[in-house]
Amino acid sequence: MSVLHFDKNELGNLEYSLRREMLSTNRAGGYMSTTMVCCNTRKYHGLVVCPRNDEEEENYVLLSSVDETIVQHDQSFNLAIHRFTGVYEPRGHKYIIDFDYTPTPTITYRVGGVTLKKELLWIHSRTQLLIRYTLLEARSETWLRLRPFLAFRCSHTLTHANMAADTHSYPVPGGMRNRLYEGFPWLYLQTGTASEFVAAPDWFYNFEYAEEARRGYPAHEDLLTTGYFETELKKGESIIFSASLDEMGSTKTIEELFEGSIARRTHKIDFISCLEHSARQFVIRRPGNRTEVVSGYPWHGVSGRQTFVSLPGITLEQGHKEDCIDALDTLVREMRDGMFTGNASAAVAAEAPLWFFWTLQRLEKQIGAKAVWERYGKAMKRVLEAYKQGVAGRVLLNENGLVWASSEHVPLTWMNSVIDGVPVTPRNGYQVEVNALWYNAVRYTLRL
Repeated sequence: MSVLHFDKNELGNLEYSLRREMLSTNRAGGYMSTTMVCCNTRKYHGLVVCPRNDEEEENYVLLSSVDETIVQHDQSFNLAIHRFTGVYEPRGHKYIIDFDYTPTPTITYRVGGVTLKKELLWIHSRTQLLIRYTLLEARSETWLRLRPFLAFRCSHTLTHANMAADTHSYPVPGGMRNRLYEGFPWLYLQTGTASEFVAAPDWFYNFEYAEEARRGYPAHEDLLTTGYFETELKKGESIIFSASLDEMGSTKTIEELFEGSIARRTHKIDFISCLEHSARQFVIRRPGNRTEVVSGYPWHGVSGRQTFVSLPGITLEQGHKEDCIDALDTLVREMRDGMFTGNASAAVAAEAPLWFFWTLQRLEKQIGAKAVWERYGKAMKRVLEAYKQGVAGRVLLNENGLVWASSEHVPLTWMNSVIDGVPVTPRNGYQVEVNALWYNAVRYTLRL
């Protein structure tokens, strides 16, 4: 039995289901995230959230959601759920009879004599979401309608109806492609079986994200739908919906990709397997031989301090020393003037470069002291020399052998909240953790 147990009797209770969110990443910077009933409660939620190109690290919500509708005897049953200014409509969550998270998020709906299974699969190393719909039970002719809702905006902002958006759908084999604005990639929406796409562009207004409202942020946006897919399903048949930055060639290609990907998924059957699965989602590999660690989903990016601190736990503890080495090599390769760059620099985080040494001490247990020194010895000495020379006029090694860190506008320690350009907790001086890490870095380097 899966350790991620959900009370089937509570699935239709929004107080229960909206507080349970799911996350799947492609290990390349993009992700899918929503609640277990697929009602978005955050502006960061979406089915396809990713950078716009290989050079960019900022994430953008391209595909916000997909509404599913069962049609029988000219009657429509919408399985989706959205919140519009305090009101939930439609209320498809009442049809949910089961939810499972392993090997991939799976929702089962029952309406009348119809039972439909929905499996969401976010593909690794690609920017692609596959959703497989399987008609488990049906007593009469059944049609499935899929209506995608598009956002094409930064994950930190919201979008609204406008005249600049390209509302047209451009046909491709098995579906169509959309790009609402210049500068964005094309989003290919295709199905793995014969289906009809009905062009019907329209804006839907005032989607409300309850978690944003609770946090005091703007919480309403408008989303564009350019039309919907419609196909007939018979009992036992499946259809696979693909949302991707790459065009899929054929029905067979989509089906093979789904089957191959789900076969490689691990099963989350106990606490450790769940923990290991979650940890792996934070390591991302980008083009240009870059390996990085995301500090936290959904709104945090890459942080040098968090990278060094977390690497041993999310890589070495699982026996993935290659991921650890690749992430360290990425940071070392970008060093300038003896210092790490970006938010891994002591100019921004006084002790961040010193966590580098702590991480190497953990790595040494797997590759040996000699290998650590041969690979990172020069970088270690460059970092220590940079502290000795002083970093950006903010961090300096004093004659007493301690590191002094001070800045009027930049919070240099982990207590780094800022309001109106002023650190909430100024800690100028000899911070205890900075100097503990400095002492450790010097001693470790001397030992090697």
